[in-house]
Amino acid sequence: MHAPSHPNELSPSDQTLLVLLAQAGDGAALEQLLRYSHAPLRRYITRLAGADLADDILQETSIQLFRKLPFLREPAVFQAWALRIASRIAISHLKRAHRWQPLDDSPLGTFTPNPDLDGPPDAAFFSLLDHVARQPSSPPSSLPARSFARGNRSYSRHSCQHLSAR
Repeated sequence: MHAPSHPNELSPSDQTLLVLLAQAGDGAALEQLLRYSHAPLRRYITRLAGADLADDILQETSIQLFRKLPFLREPAVFQAWALRIASRIAISHLKRAHRWQPLDDSPLGTFTPNPDLDGPPDAAFFSLLDHVARQPSSPPSSLPARSFARGNRSYSRHSCQHLSAR
């Protein structure tokens, strides 16, 4: 069995058991599950959205976990599922607070160049640009294909290549 990464966190098998008990209607198990999830969620949300929004996001996340727990099909993925819910709620809060801006919409005028790099680009810079322009658009076949699993699907770096072209 896996040991918890933090002294106040549950092992994955204990967490799965609590999820199953909570889904079966055990209120004490639900309370314990939310209590043990509180600290990791708070750390994650604070890093994602900042301390000023963390309490509101954590409260809304806890409510959503309570409401949606009966619909969680795979109890072993509770922690990732909870973080996903927290992420969506945090992004929603950041958008409302106008602190979230997709990269495609970011204005170019906000770029501040490094003052140490004043002056025109040198020959090394243009040489690097030429080198990059000559590179093939797809990764070399000599690189090993890395794969990862998400839910019931498996992906490899090569199957997600279209995403990097955006």
